Amino acid sequence: MSEDSREAMEAAFNEVEETESETEGEVHEIETPDITPDDSIEPDVSADVSESGDVVEDTPPLDDIKEPNTEKAPQSWTPADREAWAELPPNVKKAVLKREQEIGETMKTTAQARHFQQDFGRMTQPYQNMFQAQGVDTMTGINNVLQTAATLQGGNVQQKAQAAAQLIRDFGIDIATLDDLIVGNMPQQQAQVSPEIQQLRDQLTQQQGYINQQQQGQQQQAQNAQNVIQGEVEAFMSDPKNEFAADVRPAMRQFMQYAAQSNENLSLSDAYKRAISTRPDLQQIISNRASGQNSAQALSAARRAGVSIAQNGKTMPRGAGNQTSREMMVDAWDNLS
Repeated sequence: MSEDSREAMEAAFNEVEETESETEGEVHEIETPDITPDDSIEPDVSADVSESGDVVEDTPPLDDIKEPNTEKAPQSWTPADREAWAELPPNVKKAVLKREQEIGETMKTTAQARHFQQDFGRMTQPYQNMFQAQGVDTMTGINNVLQTAATLQGGNVQQKAQAAAQLIRDFGIDIATLDDLIVGNMPQQQAQVSPEIQQLRDQLTQQQGYINQQQQGQQQQAQNAQNVIQGEVEAFMSDPKNEFAADVRPAMRQFMQYAAQSNENLSLSDAYKRAISTRPDLQQIISNRASGQNSAQALSAARRAGVSIAQNGKTMPRGAGNQTSREMMVDAWDNLS
């Protein structure tokens, strides 16, 4: 596996690993001037309104949630908890899975709002000191800026002049310097460019266009390779044979990173096996399942051989204890080894 392939594999694995995090933000009240509230109008709080004006339901109706499949435990459970899933009553399974599905649907419907909150926090974080110096919170500070911008863009001559004067006073703009810039803001006569310089500029432009074209081709190839590997990772994670892939995903990612650093050709299957080896709880579950499977195979083989296995684990011949039965029992145990 080439270095590019390993990097693409690691990037695909990281993309599968990403999950949405819950964030809580503080809601600030914005003072809006010249607006008189009408107490006779009751606000509708049953739904949110999106930026386009469409009404967005907070949570989907319960009738729209399809009947859950109770064969598999929720993936969010630990492996040890999932092992006890089969022992739960069917009505409990149904209730648990229905709640998990409702939570998942709610997370999907609120994803856009949570992403907007995260983006808004990142955008305003560099300006927190400025808002604090003005003695206002973030929402009020942004509201003030938008009001000023609206006045400068849509106000009349008097309103624009007042807004500009207020900016000059608030930010200590030097009037003399401002006047020089306004008066001296005349277009400069464009200097005459010699034909030799213009020819060099044209050649550089052509070369830059060629380089950009090559870079775009390489980026497209890298994107195609990334898409292929992304599909392989998603297929591996969803394969029932890799039941614990989601549980050992962080360890798998570390092994993939180590392999890339050491120039080792490590497949997803090998990374999964190494990750399993770091989890004693998962090894115990796999061992218990293997023991149960071996016991079932032993019982089936003994029945085919004509013997029965008692609950204490000892084999007893079906017949009257003749030599043929004992030989068949020995053969059955030999077939298990």
